[in-house]
Amino acid sequence: MNITKLSKDHYRVREMYQGKTYSKYYPYKPTQREAQSDINDLIDKENIYDDDKFSKCLELYINSKLNILSPSTIRRYRYYVKSIPPSFLDLSISSIDKIKLQTLINDYATTHKPKTIKSFYGFISSVIMFYTDKHFKIILPPLPKPTAHIPNKQELQKIIDKAKDTPYEIPILLASYGLRVGEIMALTLDDISDGTININKTLIFDENYKRIIKAPKTVESNRIVKVPTYITDLIKQKKEIYKGSSTALNRFLYRTQDTLNIKRFSIHKLRHFFATELHNRNVPSKYIQAMGGWATDNIMKSVYTHTNKELEVIDLLA
Repeated sequence: MNITKLSKDHYRVREMYQGKTYSKYYPYKPTQREAQSDINDLIDKENIYDDDKFSKCLELYINSKLNILSPSTIRRYRYYVKSIPPSFLDLSISSIDKIKLQTLINDYATTHKPKTIKSFYGFISSVIMFYTDKHFKIILPPLPKPTAHIPNKQELQKIIDKAKDTPYEIPILLASYGLRVGEIMALTLDDISDGTININKTLIFDENYKRIIKAPKTVESNRIVKVPTYITDLIKQKKEIYKGSSTALNRFLYRTQDTLNIKRFSIHKLRHFFATELHNRNVPSKYIQAMGGWATDNIMKSVYTHTNKELEVIDLLA
């Protein structure tokens, strides 16, 4: 595949496949990853015919995204495919209409939650729109309002006290300062300095559930996080960070919360605590976004807008 500069701000991507040349033009220089994805899409789209089965379209669509999307997303797509009845998979891509698609969603909704239904529909509709340019307005169940509990400092301190001298103490402390679980599990002692954590990788699972250490999903996730020196001193003393699984970590949290009569929340909600606390201390959004490694401020802002004003008087764990 070649990326050619045509003028000051225009570029052309060109690739030969089975004796035919495929080209795409850009008003900017695309990344290698973006260009390859777009060329793959062009090739796949041209090699689908109106009478091809939906099952073939699904497979080609997923395969074209293997090197573009995260392994967890690919794994989720393949899980969705298993949920589609054979009668729908055997339909030709051109014969799918609004009624057939709504019936598929209605059947799927009988055994799944609204958030999963929305994601499932997003995947199916993306495949249909890609190969046919059809867009159907489908009725989906409303998403429930966020009800997840965001802990306050007193609750968090009680949990940290219970976690003291257990394998879960360090990951809970790090999560309280905005680290994602995958980032915590990928850390090595080389990433730890006095009062700073160097975030430069994450742990994910591929579609076969094999652990993989890779670069963070976004450029913004590469960052230096400042934490109290007692946290980095504790890591140096124990000479390890966390060797367990996210499932075990959440199980410990839930057991401890039940014992302390604290409403349940997952380890990921400590990122919400982190963002909310900084926001309520009048830290500018752009700095919160940088410290937490959010690619945009849309998700980051949604984290703390629904939380309790009680957090205004609470300090971080420093």
